Amino acid sequence: MKDEVTENFIKYQKIARDARDTKAKYDEAVSKGKSDKDLMKLKDKYRKNTVRLHKVHNDYVVSIHTAQTHQEHYKEVVLPRLLDAHQQAEESYVSQVKQLLTHYAGLTNTSNLDYQNMNENLLQGIRNIQPTEEYVAFIDANKGAEEWVNIEFDHRVNDDYTDAYLKTSDIAMDNLTYEDITHKCTEVSELLEKCKEDIKKKEDALAVLDVEIKSISPTEAQDSMIQELLSKQREYRECFKSIGLLQCDEAKLSVQLELFHQKITELGDATPHSGIDFNTSEVDLTKNKKKDGRKSQLKAASTNDSMDKGKKLKKPKTLFKKNKSNVSEVHIPEEEGEEYSEIAMQKSLTDEDWYHGCIPRPEAVTLLEKDGQFLVRQKGDDSGQIVLSVKWEGKHKHFPIQKNAEGQFRLEGDNYGTVSELIEYQMKTHKPVTKLSGAILLSFIQRHWDLTHDDIEIAEFLGKGNFGDVMKGYLKKDRTPVAVKTCKENVDPIIRQKFLMEARILKQYDHKNIVKLVGVCTERQPVYIVMEFIAGGDFLNFLRNQGGSMSIPQLVRMSENAAAGMAYLSSKKCIHRDLAARNCLVGDNNIVKISDFGMSRQEEDGLYMVSGGMKQIPIKWTAPEAMNYGEYTIECDVWSYGILLWEIFSRGNIPYPGMNNATAREKIENGYRMSAPDGTPNEIHELMLECWKYHPQDRITFEQIHRTLVRLCKVIK
Repeated sequence: MKDEVTENFIKYQKIARDARDTKAKYDEAVSKGKSDKDLMKLKDKYRKNTVRLHKVHNDYVVSIHTAQTHQEHYKEVVLPRLLDAHQQAEESYVSQVKQLLTHYAGLTNTSNLDYQNMNENLLQGIRNIQPTEEYVAFIDANKGAEEWVNIEFDHRVNDDYTDAYLKTSDIAMDNLTYEDITHKCTEVSELLEKCKEDIKKKEDALAVLDVEIKSISPTEAQDSMIQELLSKQREYRECFKSIGLLQCDEAKLSVQLELFHQKITELGDATPHSGIDFNTSEVDLTKNKKKDGRKSQLKAASTNDSMDKGKKLKKPKTLFKKNKSNVSEVHIPEEEGEEYSEIAMQKSLTDEDWYHGCIPRPEAVTLLEKDGQFLVRQKGDDSGQIVLSVKWEGKHKHFPIQKNAEGQFRLEGDNYGTVSELIEYQMKTHKPVTKLSGAILLSFIQRHWDLTHDDIEIAEFLGKGNFGDVMKGYLKKDRTPVAVKTCKENVDPIIRQKFLMEARILKQYDHKNIVKLVGVCTERQPVYIVMEFIAGGDFLNFLRNQGGSMSIPQLVRMSENAAAGMAYLSSKKCIHRDLAARNCLVGDNNIVKISDFGMSRQEEDGLYMVSGGMKQIPIKWTAPEAMNYGEYTIECDVWSYGILLWEIFSRGNIPYPGMNNATAREKIENGYRMSAPDGTPNEIHELMLECWKYHPQDRITFEQIHRTLVRLCKVIK
């Protein structure tokens, strides 16, 4: 870390000298009344060097804070952990040697008195070995051996040039650095989350190793036991040290994020102040120039800072060409001709095919598959920030689109009157979004399933969902009834992502026994998921209210409907994770449709791992391997389907009657399986038992379940 501080210090000094020299040349040109052309060249150099100076200042300040945190964390956490690990290793080795020597002494004992005395002395010496004391001298000698460095802001960086906008040990937030700071804030935030995930994985591994070490007990095969113990202890120490180093990284990233976030928060909705003060006498010193020359100079100066409001862009012959996929290709014009029309300039953002509204970053990443593909979206938090998401060189990059006090938009270059104008310029010119990223906009992802809030007429309240209210509504265009799931405003972005996950999954499916997605409204809050309206309501209430009047053949038919839907999901490698009567709907002619995909996941390998406790797991519907190990597969849904069958033929009773969750779970582990509800055909109960095989690989498949129920529909009258 010290090397990084030194490197930034050297860079700071060099760039400060460059900024000093270019400012001096610019001031001299202004005082001498140089020509417009010469003045603008020097002004541009002055501006560029000042931008570089402000950025390297921020890099230097951040590296100082980071190095200070690293050193403090290393001294307070990492080094003590390292010494503790060595202490544990030493104690372990000494203890093992002591055990081996004791074992050896017992084997070599003879009846000879002198030999016995020698052996007793040897045993006494072994008894005197104290593993906890053997390493004390080493720790005392080394715990303070490290020479700590005093890391502070070195004012010598200002010896060559002083910039009034740069303050000691404080990063500069101005119009020259705003974009750089916001990008770094996003990048550091992602790195911090990854670091926390790595720490959690290491801590889980450490807990497993601790259990394994405690489970190792002395056996007759002493050598084998000792070798296994030493191996596990070595793994434990390495894992322990890794956690310390990761926590050091976490502390450094947290400091960096706090620096960036504090500046962004302080700025709020205000416009960043100017980071450069051009000589105000420039215009006065050129008064004697011709009128046309003065206008030319002022126009050039204005263009350098922002795009002139009267500037007119050229319209390409063909800007977009729709193809058969969901991607629209951008075509650069062979020649430039007529100007853009005012209507095109004022086009609403929500009318653009590349604007996807308020979708979360993970969904944007999923949609962008090839280099050059892009979309524009709104962040899911309260900021309403518009973001350009692009895939470039195999990585997904996200660029906040900045808006100034005059309501103009920019990325890294000029300002534009609308976001549409900015994006069209980037596509037309093939210029990189930012010089650092090099990302070029080649083709956009066309939005699908999009509706606007104005397309929906909300009618009545239906109930509460996991994320917000569920309402009945109508499509205004044709009065089609729909169910509208809402997500509460101002919720955590992660919660909003989980809410939209259901729509992402349903977009891919089309089956008569799967509830259909109508569309998604994301252009403003609250976000809506619009689904087909199923008049019969949820299956559980249907069974409890009307199940008594349903015949066995009717119940078998409804069971077949649910099996058909689940067989379809199985073929798509979709794991529902919450299959139950409460999460199915009953439509016209008592057709059953699988619904509530809020916990669902689509996994190529058919396995989804979760961790973090049992709070939201429906215990009585969940397979043993999912409860014990957090492993969800299609076979887990098969287990849940067996419970659904029991619900159907019990007319909506609660599974494992008379048992709480803990008791039911314990009895399942011990081999208990529910008996059939009264009147259940033997074939149906046998199907339940096939679903409840303890080992996932032994369970029946949904395809087999469906075939069986199709046959039973014909034979059970």
